[in-house]
Amino acid sequence: MDEPIRVLHVDDEPGFAELTADFLEREDERFAVETATRTSAALEYLADHGVDCVISDYDMPEMNGIEFLETVRESFPELPFVLFTGKGSEEVASDAISAGVTDYLQKQQGTDHYALLANRVRNAVRQSRTERVAEDTQQQLAELAEHTNDVLWTFSADWDELLFVNDAYEDIWGRSVASLEADPRSFLDGVHPEDRERVEAAMSDLSAGEHFDVEYRVNEAEDYGRWVWARGEPIIDDGEVVRVTGFSRDITERKARERDLQRTNAVLSTLVDTLPVGVLAEDADRNVLAANQRLVDIFGFSGAAGDLVGMDCERLAVEASDRFADPDEFVASVDELVAANESVVGEEVALADGRTFEQSHRPIELPDGRGHLWMYRDVSERVGREERLRALSETTRELLSAESREQAAETAVAAARDIVGLEASAIHLYDDEANALVPVAISEAARDIVDDPPTFTPGSSIAWRVFEDGEPLAIDDVHADPDAYRSDSPVRSEVFLPLGEHGILVSGSTSPAAFDEQDVALGEVLAGNIVTALEQVERTAELRDRERELERQNERLSEFASVLSHDLRNPLNVAQGNLELAREDCDSDHLDEAATAHERMQALIEDLLALTSDGGQSTDVGAVDLRALAEESWASVDTADAALTVDAGATIRADEGRVRRLFENLFRNAVEHGSTVDRNAKRSEDAVEHTNDDVSVTVGELDGGFYVADDGPGIPESERERVFEYGYSTEDDGTGFGLRIVEQVADAHDWSVRVTDSRGGGARFEVTGVETAEE
Repeated sequence: MDEPIRVLHVDDEPGFAELTADFLEREDERFAVETATRTSAALEYLADHGVDCVISDYDMPEMNGIEFLETVRESFPELPFVLFTGKGSEEVASDAISAGVTDYLQKQQGTDHYALLANRVRNAVRQSRTERVAEDTQQQLAELAEHTNDVLWTFSADWDELLFVNDAYEDIWGRSVASLEADPRSFLDGVHPEDRERVEAAMSDLSAGEHFDVEYRVNEAEDYGRWVWARGEPIIDDGEVVRVTGFSRDITERKARERDLQRTNAVLSTLVDTLPVGVLAEDADRNVLAANQRLVDIFGFSGAAGDLVGMDCERLAVEASDRFADPDEFVASVDELVAANESVVGEEVALADGRTFEQSHRPIELPDGRGHLWMYRDVSERVGREERLRALSETTRELLSAESREQAAETAVAAARDIVGLEASAIHLYDDEANALVPVAISEAARDIVDDPPTFTPGSSIAWRVFEDGEPLAIDDVHADPDAYRSDSPVRSEVFLPLGEHGILVSGSTSPAAFDEQDVALGEVLAGNIVTALEQVERTAELRDRERELERQNERLSEFASVLSHDLRNPLNVAQGNLELAREDCDSDHLDEAATAHERMQALIEDLLALTSDGGQSTDVGAVDLRALAEESWASVDTADAALTVDAGATIRADEGRVRRLFENLFRNAVEHGSTVDRNAKRSEDAVEHTNDDVSVTVGELDGGFYVADDGPGIPESERERVFEYGYSTEDDGTGFGLRIVEQVADAHDWSVRVTDSRGGGARFEVTGVETAEE
């Protein structure tokens, strides 16, 4: 009853209905009272809104309170209904009770009876909610018993009386419920003879007030091939066991899995030893069940893997922690995973020797409880690649923020070792005046290792070379037998990375095989990013000039918008206000003309504001339902009796607010220009005036877009190039900005818009280049 109490009060006297609502809400803050003065309105409200109680008068014009009650009962048979009437008679009360009224209360003088009314409503709602909860609970219990595969049972404390059992008993025991009702202890006949004694002992314990948890075999018809797990609890009242209740669950499949597990343990043990990852399994007491030699090697344990079986895993974790970069963190993470009993895959841990391993943990089901499976995989090589990729990503950000060629070159040289994998790097950029490559950035190590770059050929491909005594060697030979080259021999690796038209990056190492496929790939990406950075540096000055010009334009637009919204609107509002005052003093056609001029000025200001605020690209782009937006836009335009047909169900990517403005201007254009003479009728002497009531507007889909068409007079082909210009209008009172706003919205989305003839002879505006949102 802490929830709000929603009340509908129906009384044909509005003042009394509102007064009653005020007093009820004052009596109890949980009351939320809605009023209705007509029974038809009350029925409509009930159809659309949920209420907890209805309060109704008796004497009302459309139907009296009893008739209203009978109508409500047809749709809401359980809804509390209080008849609150000034017409007090035994006949009315009798009819109300016969019609199923919840309570009956007569209006009194004064205000004391409102407290009584509030109490009656509270009681009625409380009883209704309590009955619903009870019905729901009973239904849920019945559904549970019907749909569960477990046998649910309740017996008297001495097991001589069956109080409840569900139909699952017949499937599991292979005996009928009727036979159990006739002899409550007959279920023992379906228990395996070797298990009956244990079951009877468990029954005695349950009758004595102790719970039981036992597994045994049942179903004589199936040669006792079924296993059940039974749990029972005593129901104690005033210190005595009055009933026993519990469930019996079929665990035949689980028992079969346990047998299969035992048979496969030997096979798994052999398999674990061959895995390329370290594996350890522990039981519920955290003792080692199995381990492989790979695990022993990783953690440096003495002896063979079999020597670990039976050892305390907590002690082993402490012993192994010295191999990790952070021993305390490793032990804490193991303890945390065991306590949480959650699966974790690929959690990285760093070893003290610089290698990185992935630690995975998974709880496992064992016959005597839950155990744990641990796996350790060496991912040092992958982590190294990821670190180089992160270095590339960070370097790319720095390159793209460089303000000069020299800064970009120094950034690339500083990061090349971590990315390309070679210890020395230098960048030579082309100098137009010298018509040659000149060194721009070079690392200290590069001065002694790398040679001068080869002849620069713009656009040449990447070259990888290995030198020994100044002569190039075959790369495949170096990688096939790297030990053939002594560390003190004058053998080195070099890579030349042309930077498009800009120059070349040279990297080198004293090692003859200091590069691999990943070095090649990362080197190509790095070179491409350097080129991008150099080209961006060249464009920076131009972009900054353009940005400054755009800022100046935006400032002018902002000032213009301020003038429109304040300096023009305020005087216009004053003029409109004085015009209304003037209408009170006199009646003149000149005042109507002034009002029309004000309206035109207001329309001009609104369109100009839209034009100044809609510049630039659309930034709030999302999925837009074309049909829904078209219908909402139509509803916001004064369309008189014009008709709209929407034949478009696509969802597009667009700025919803701006597309709404596009639709509104096209709809307004179609309706306002529909009042001219029909262009088809102009060809005859029987031309008929075409009013906006006759206009029909259609929104449809195109391949890559949509269109808005009407059946009005259309736009002459000679005028179609001008309709989107500022100030263009064929109406004396038009602003000339509506279609310009349409084109501006299209431009902001990188769309195209054009006007042509519709099938009905009117105007058809086609918008193309529209991207459809993915489902």
